Amino acid sequence: MELERKIELLRQAIAARQQVIARYDGHDRAFCAHFLGTHAGVWKVLGWQFAGSSEKGLPRGGAWRCFELARLQGVLLHEGEWHRGVYEGFAQHCVSEIDTAIDPAHGAIVRHRRK
Repeated sequence: MELERKIELLRQAIAARQQVIARYDGHDRAFCAHFLGTHAGVWKVLGWQFAGSSEKGLPRGGAWRCFELARLQGVLLHEGEWHRGVYEGFAQHCVSEIDTAIDPAHGAIVRHRRK
């Protein structure tokens, strides 16, 4: 799949709050895309991965993941529950030049870090 098609699909996923199903580094992933854009000229997407697997494992409930579009394979959009993710006071460093972002009403749930 060409980069332009992946960008188009991820823009659509963000705008319509659709789930994304794809393969990345040998693992099947299911995530909700929150930010799409570039970092150092490389197209990336920051998403809340809620299902599938990864090299690091997937915590119960999900985790933030940064995906390089060039390494995403078989990108498909899927209807289903929108997973907002959890924001605990960290700064995202995945995307520095934002092309498309989820609207604040559907963004991450803010939680304060426990000390």
